[in-house]
Amino acid sequence: MNPLRLPLLFTAILLTINVTCQKVRIGECPDVEPVLNFNATAFSGLWYENRKYVNRFTLGQKCVTTRISSNADSVLVFDTLGYEKFFKPVRLRGFALQTYGPDVGAFSVGVPIAEDLSNPNLNVIDIDYDQYAILYSCRTKMGGLSHLEWLWVLSRTPYLTAPTLTAILLRLSHHGFRPLALHPTEQNFCPDNIPGV
Repeated sequence: MNPLRLPLLFTAILLTINVTCQKVRIGECPDVEPVLNFNATAFSGLWYENRKYVNRFTLGQKCVTTRISSNADSVLVFDTLGYEKFFKPVRLRGFALQTYGPDVGAFSVGVPIAEDLSNPNLNVIDIDYDQYAILYSCRTKMGGLSHLEWLWVLSRTPYLTAPTLTAILLRLSHHGFRPLALHPTEQNFCPDNIPGV
């Protein structure tokens, strides 16, 4: 590699970090397997954002929830609600199609709909439906020299029990993720107007 390109690459990565806050890593996106035998009906319902890699979608927000439902065309609807300072609501609605069929937890998500339906941009990589779900997304940048990662831990209740959370974080660590980089989402003193309720 040309020695002059290294400072430029480093500067570009720093700018990307400062602008987007997602996790930036060197190289292309890793191979991450989505859940098989996925059950979209069981996945539906209310989820609380437990922790995540800081991202521009919910930056600085608390009380973040996502209600997942299915419309008449079997498209999953992700209805996310969070609150900024002084409880100013921020709502984002995205629509998702399962990229590899109904039994695989890989989605093409977009607002209002994803442009590339052949390539998933959101994967459910672990789930037990009753307690937690782990969602992962990755985008290759700069011709494969780096990639941006997003990671969310969702829970069915505002907080996970300590044993469940410890097991999740250990599992993430074994898969090569950095649990210490996950930021908890505050779920205390939240308004009652949860989306879809």
